[in-house]
Amino acid sequence: MFTVTDTRLSYEELDMKKVTVLVTTIAMMSAMALTSVAGTWGKSNDKWYYLNEDGSYATSGWQWIDGDNDGVAECYYFDGNGWLLANTTTPDGYTVNANGAWIKDGVVQQKNSSSQSSYSRVWADGVYTLADALNSDYTKEVTITIQGDKLSVSSAYGTDTYTYWGKGVLDGKTTDAFAYDNSTQEGGRELLLVADDGKIYSTSENDSEAYCAYESIEEHKASIQKFREEYKKSMHQN
Repeated sequence: MFTVTDTRLSYEELDMKKVTVLVTTIAMMSAMALTSVAGTWGKSNDKWYYLNEDGSYATSGWQWIDGDNDGVAECYYFDGNGWLLANTTTPDGYTVNANGAWIKDGVVQQKNSSSQSSYSRVWADGVYTLADALNSDYTKEVTITIQGDKLSVSSAYGTDTYTYWGKGVLDGKTTDAFAYDNSTQEGGRELLLVADDGKIYSTSENDSEAYCAYESIEEHKASIQKFREEYKKSMHQN
């Protein structure tokens, strides 16, 4: 809820910053991909694992793998111990077949493995100081830290962490979507969409709309001042 304390008007009444957002399932893991042509499948005690080219094990999430080097990769989910999940529903709610490949409506999802590393992130790794766009006090700053597949939001109330989820589309523009690590809310996990307009938007994986959660301090200060001026003007007219 966005409430300006001296005007007592709610975020819904303001109807500001809300934009339409489409987060496509097919793009969910398109940038999670790791090129693993030289990797190796292994089996132990009737359970499968995957050894990456650098000698590390695929673990704790999704990985695109071109196991037969045909230029087409399938997506697999590995648990925290590195074991492949098969013929089940993954912890984040997607279906994998008996071979462990991600399927949608019974169809194995594939991608061209030769283009896996071609997508670059919208924001570079780094530390960013932004304003909490839902707070009427534009001096309330948050620290956004992006490092690899992790994004954290730190404020006076603590730190929340997010893990890279895939690409999203916001008003026709590509964004980086990060899913909240501890989300238990109905309607899917909370997502933060890092956009190329310098703002970060909030939505959930099953929602079709998003709102601005974080923006530059200058922009937030300007929007608050503009609203207050318009509110005072409307009060005088009445």
